[in-house]
Formats: sequence, C-alpha cells, structure tokens
Amino acid sequence: MGANTVKALKQLGVPEKTPFFRFHDQEIAAVFDPHHVLKCMLSLLLKHVTNAGFGVVVNGQKPTGTTKWAAMLKVYKIDKQNMLYLLSKVTDRHLKPLAQDAMKVILPAQLMSSIVAAALDTHVTDLKRFIMLKLVSSFVM
Repeated sequence: MGANTVKALKQLGVPEKTPFFRFHDQEIAAVFDPHHVLKCMLSLLLKHVTNAGFGVVVNGQKPTGTTKWAAMLKVYKIDKQNMLYLLSKVTDRHLKPLAQDAMKVILPAQLMSSIVAAALDTHVTDLKRFIMLKLVSSFVM
C-alpha cells in the first residue's frame, strides 16, 4: 500500500481493523489498496459470472442482474464493427490481457470507468429497444 494512502487514512482516523470513518453523518468505507481491488475485480470478471446486489447500495438502490465477461466482449465487438467509438480507449489488451498486463492498474481502471459503463448501458438499452420493435412488428404483420 502506498505511503500517501496510509498517511491520509491515518489523518482521517481510520483504524485498520474497522476501515470506516464518518463524514457528514455518513459512514464511508476506506479502501486501503484500491489498485489491488481493481486488478482483483478484473481477474474475477474474466474468470467468473458474478451476481450484483451483494450488499452494495448505489443511489439508495441495490443493483440487480448478472455480469458476464462475454457481454463486454460482445459490446466491444459491436462498438468496433459499427465504428461508434463509445469504447474508444478499450483495446484487445483490455479484454484479453497478457501476462505482463496483469500488473497494470490502468487497464482495469479504464474498463471500470463511467464511460465504459455508459457504453454498456447504451448497448443494452438499444438491444432491448430492438427486441421490442421486432416483437411489435411481428404482431402488426
């Protein structure tokens, strides 16, 4: 863990055994090694199907659904084929990291960015819209 992170957390009064602190009446979780967390998350996504909603709350709601790496690969392929460039910073190295890339923090950080999340959401929303239009058109004919 970086010396700056340790110093900042000590100044906030965050003990190692209970890594939480309060700010404006809100409990904040302190992450002692965020770089390692990002790399582990990418590793887990590459190897496993994960379920959302394991106690995490975002904007007052628990996320639902399943995360599959195949979905990310599909969205990447669609984005590149259609030259949409929603995932302009994502490359093959992000999606199929080589051994030397496993230690780099920038790759999982870029994959887990808000831009990539928005691109995934856009593709999912468009896919749902396409399916609905196809269903409606099949009933009309």
